Amino acid sequence: MGNVRFKIPGSIQHDETKRFIRDLVRKLNDENKIDASDIPNLHRLATSFDQYLTAIYWLSEHSMITTNKKGEEVKHPYVNIAREAWAQYLDVAKQYGLTIKSKAQIDSHKPGDGVPDTPLDEYIREKRTRG
Repeated sequence: MGNVRFKIPGSIQHDETKRFIRDLVRKLNDENKIDASDIPNLHRLATSFDQYLTAIYWLSEHSMITTNKKGEEVKHPYVNIAREAWAQYLDVAKQYGLTIKSKAQIDSHKPGDGVPDTPLDEYIREKRTRG
């Protein structure tokens, strides 16, 4: 666990995303919470966060409403892109304790607190001891 090297995908457009992912990888490495098997999730996290930013920036400068070919006012497609990208980001973020709620759930069960270990706890302990 720890010391994972992650190359930011070339498709990432926003410096904010690059800084966020670099800082996140550094933090997770320092806490020994990631290994090489987490790289696909980091890629997904970076991509979905960047897509979310692209959609939000566009919507903030334009409008959430557009006119279709029939002349009807409809929701702009970037609204759906933003929502779907944020949902994908949150899906991965919860796994790594990056949301307030998931941090609380992860911290709520610490070894030796009198709560019996689950099979997941045993697996994680075994994985940490093997390296």
